[in-house]
Amino acid sequence: MVALGARLANPIRRLPILAETTIIMVVAFAWPIFNSLRALITPPSHAPIDNAHLLTLIVAEPILIGFLGALLWIRGWTPATVGLGRPRLVDLPLGIGLGLLCQALFVGCWTLCWYITPNIIHLVHPRLVSASHLSWTWIALVSAINPFFEEIFVCAYPIAIARRTRWTTVGVVMSILIRATYHLYQGPLALFAVVPLGIVFALYFATTGRLWPLIVAHMALDLFGLGVHSG
Repeated sequence: MVALGARLANPIRRLPILAETTIIMVVAFAWPIFNSLRALITPPSHAPIDNAHLLTLIVAEPILIGFLGALLWIRGWTPATVGLGRPRLVDLPLGIGLGLLCQALFVGCWTLCWYITPNIIHLVHPRLVSASHLSWTWIALVSAINPFFEEIFVCAYPIAIARRTRWTTVGVVMSILIRATYHLYQGPLALFAVVPLGIVFALYFATTGRLWPLIVAHMALDLFGLGVHSG
């Protein structure tokens, strides 16, 4: 069994960086991005975030984290290389502060656009994103799981892999684009929240190399954003 594991691991270790990145991005995001683009073109008749959607994330994302994490571990990645070193007490207030900053940027961007173009509410065709009466159990579990999945693979990985080739700026841009495209199923209005958040998170990680504050911020935003729709 050990010998078989070694035979399987050796080809994985020899993969080019481009092949590794392609596998990670396709496995993590090909299907969600396809669904987001489809929902943007043909908006669903029901709210895309409901209890069934939350349950799907609860089941699927730990599997993806386990599979892709094992691949990266074989490739020599460690938690520290994606910003998950030892947590610090300061990560909690930093994360809350980043979450509040992103919320303020959302309100500011929306207010500015509304001031410039008062009829923007009609231009973006806002749609119902979250169903009412979401289960607090599913909300809590998604808020504990989803921030790890998204911040590792949407934020940390693209920037860390770009840093290896000294193209950190490319990684920052890729992180922002992936996050924006990944959330298009929420409709154009969501971009007012997702794009500023993506910029703040990508720049923070590129500057500090630490992911814990971003996970805390993401957890707080998920709990608040989904909690207001709980039943």
